Amino acid sequence: MTAPPIGSFIRPVPSALYCYQVIKVTPENANGPECLFCKRFGYDPQTQRPVQDGHQDIHYLHNLKQVIDGVWKDEWEFDTPRWTCVPLYWRKMHIDDVKRAGGYTPAIQLSLF
Repeated sequence: MTAPPIGSFIRPVPSALYCYQVIKVTPENANGPECLFCKRFGYDPQTQRPVQDGHQDIHYLHNLKQVIDGVWKDEWEFDTPRWTCVPLYWRKMHIDDVKRAGGYTPAIQLSLF
């Protein structure tokens, strides 16, 4: 699998009012599949940008499979029905002015609801 680059933003497909910023990737090893550590942001559909909406917790995505360039599928590996609230696909957000290293990024708007 080719994980999204660290610092990039991904959003669920179909679009929701949140997105994730990839902050760390652990490769697949004997302990388990590849894991993306992601920070949650809000998503503004008008500007198509991440926003700080007060919900910036950490989420984990395991074993994503790249299906086409910039799109990953979350394969459900459990013997139970998939939760309807769990996105099946994730798409990379193309934001030109995002800094890849730490710190603040101009792409994140400071708007709290």
